[in-house]
Amino acid sequence: MSCFDISLVTKRWEMVMTAAQIETIAFVKCDLAEPSFIDQLVEAKPDAVIHLAGLQVPTCREKPVLGAKVNVIGSLNVFEAAKALQAAGATVPRIVYAR
Repeated sequence: MSCFDISLVTKRWEMVMTAAQIETIAFVKCDLAEPSFIDQLVEAKPDAVIHLAGLQVPTCREKPVLGAKVNVIGSLNVFEAAKALQAAGATVPRIVYAR
């Protein structure tokens, strides 16, 4: 299993997983709002994508451009990656999108 995230901090993971479980995860540092994210996700050929990246109201209010970049462009990049996988003949992953 892989985790694509802008931060490699595992603090939240440690609340629900043991150190041994966390060690089984391949962490990939990336920014889903950057075009290179699409290539990184396509290269990983995932079976499923759970999209949990998103900024909440306080951050979006303080930094609206960042909020749009993450919440809109980032989400579009997730779907563009699935489209690129399909174009490459790969199985399109299931995408779970949560806000």
